[in-house]
Amino acid sequence: MNNNSFIDRLRVFIILRLFIATFLLFLAQVVFRTGALLFYYVIASVSILSLFYLLWLLTRKALWLLSWVQILIDLIIETLLIHCTGGVDSLFAPIYVLSILSAGMIIAPGVSFIIAGFSSLLFSSLVYSNHARLIPSFLFLGDMDPARIPGKDPLYLFYATYVRITIFFIVAILTNYMTKLVLNLEEKIRIQERLAFLGEITSGIAHEIRNPLAAISTTIEVIQKDIKHLLTPKSERLMEIVVDESERLKHVFSRILDYSRQNDPVLKRVNVPDLLDQILLLIQSSLPNFNSVRLNKRYENKKVVIEADAFQIQEAIANIIRNSFEAMPAGGVITIDCFETATGVEIIISDTGVGISKENLKSLFVPFKTTKKMGTGLGLAQSHKIISQHGGKIFVHSALQKGTETRIVLPKK
Repeated sequence: MNNNSFIDRLRVFIILRLFIATFLLFLAQVVFRTGALLFYYVIASVSILSLFYLLWLLTRKALWLLSWVQILIDLIIETLLIHCTGGVDSLFAPIYVLSILSAGMIIAPGVSFIIAGFSSLLFSSLVYSNHARLIPSFLFLGDMDPARIPGKDPLYLFYATYVRITIFFIVAILTNYMTKLVLNLEEKIRIQERLAFLGEITSGIAHEIRNPLAAISTTIEVIQKDIKHLLTPKSERLMEIVVDESERLKHVFSRILDYSRQNDPVLKRVNVPDLLDQILLLIQSSLPNFNSVRLNKRYENKKVVIEADAFQIQEAIANIIRNSFEAMPAGGVITIDCFETATGVEIIISDTGVGISKENLKSLFVPFKTTKKMGTGLGLAQSHKIISQHGGKIFVHSALQKGTETRIVLPKK
């Protein structure tokens, strides 16, 4: 959760509290007898504290402390409200749920379990204190004075408390699950927005630079041929380096332009085993360690067909296989398999290479982020984009010095 999102959530939480205080004031006038001022004190406290929290929020300092202070004070206020409106039978007994939801959505998903625990402890303590007549009767509203109400059956109190606590933790589980889904969705949206903006900028830059760069590269090659007999071996080598680097830059800008384009896939029937053989044949000449790696083709003699854009899928899989080869410069084993499932087709590529750290796994498909000295950081990003456009997903499992397994899941269409 970024800082702006956190501040927005806090602001909504504070404003929502003011609305709840207004609603409680309505209940005090319509539903409950108004003999006890404590009920109004609770409402006034909520309103005053909310204004204090808003002023604190404007300072933008110690906001995590602010969120914890709000949650913990709310728990105390909620306990007082339940206490002065009937204890175990209070209409407001489930109000702890608001703090559990708020903690999970504002602080962190897992914090909802901590607040559920606090809520359970406070509610249980309140029920016991009321049953043992440990709380003065003047703190109750009208007819809810425990001195006028027959004592509750301990078994009833136990089950009533058990039900409330169960609800608190069920809400915590649901809050934890739903908040994680929302946060993941928000993160994906932010990444897509950044990538869209980055794609527009980089494609514009790449387009403006690639054409002049091609002209420069061609001119240098012509000059190199014309004055070759005048060049010393060192100068000739420098000219070759300039030409090679120009070609490399053209390749980088071409990759950027390819990534920034939004080409819709042209679907047709593709035989996956034939496609895998074709990919291996194409990348063979570009990989110096191709012959030092043992290929385990488990897909041979299988018939697996998908509806896909053959050219795009070929590029996506080739990037992944090429990465597997590059992860084993001294040799190793690459295992490639494909098979049909109930919902689609899976292609699995595993290697015995150096593996990927947990930190790098998090940003594996982020464009321009690479650990290679000569890499562009677009290969796997392009693969992810292509697979996503086909309605598929990529799953990567890896461990350092143990290898990597990439699983591509594609729908049958």
